[in-house]
Amino acid sequence: MNHAQYEKGITMKNGFALLLVLCLATTAKAELQLYDIDGQGKVAIRGDLKTDLWVTLSAGQGASVSNFVVGPEAPEASLYFTNASDLPEFLGGPVPSGFEGECWLLATYPGEAYKPGTYLTADVTLTKLQETVEWVEVVTDGCPPGAYRYRYHTDFVEIQTGTLSLITYDELQFQRTANVFVLDSRAVVFSTYIDGPCPEPATLALFGLGFGFIRRRR
Repeated sequence: MNHAQYEKGITMKNGFALLLVLCLATTAKAELQLYDIDGQGKVAIRGDLKTDLWVTLSAGQGASVSNFVVGPEAPEASLYFTNASDLPEFLGGPVPSGFEGECWLLATYPGEAYKPGTYLTADVTLTKLQETVEWVEVVTDGCPPGAYRYRYHTDFVEIQTGTLSLITYDELQFQRTANVFVLDSRAVVFSTYIDGPCPEPATLALFGLGFGFIRRRR
């Protein structure tokens, strides 16, 4: 087909869904969950603590975490302990190979009650990639009655990907729990299409004659 004869169309997809596709996983006994809190690259560690707990959040395979902040319901003695990559074995280490993040102690002062809620937040950055997806549909736009043509689409897709690791360690019960969250977001950010030509009237007439001939033979 002659590309000079094609009719062209361009569409923009306004905005795109960001970021995190998090499968919520509850850690045993610690009852902590990892949440995407605003759809803009920030996660929260939430739950209902029953005991002091070591918590390590790290990222790898295209993701990174930064700007850790103690949440409003965190126990008052909570503090930063060490980089995730330096987490000792007796506190629930090691983290997955190549992952970086932070380890925190969520701890109460004597007589302080635990409160359910948000204990830590952190910013998450994912790796951004792009791919092109081509597909075809049949349309009747601008064609004579009974005729159709092919519309050739090209979608430009933004991919954001990475992995988070959440490890908790209860030093009273010597219990280590680890969960891995694979993040994968795909969104069409720009799309174009090119319409092929409709059949010429003469071609349609030939189709009609051929169809009539087949019916007479039957």
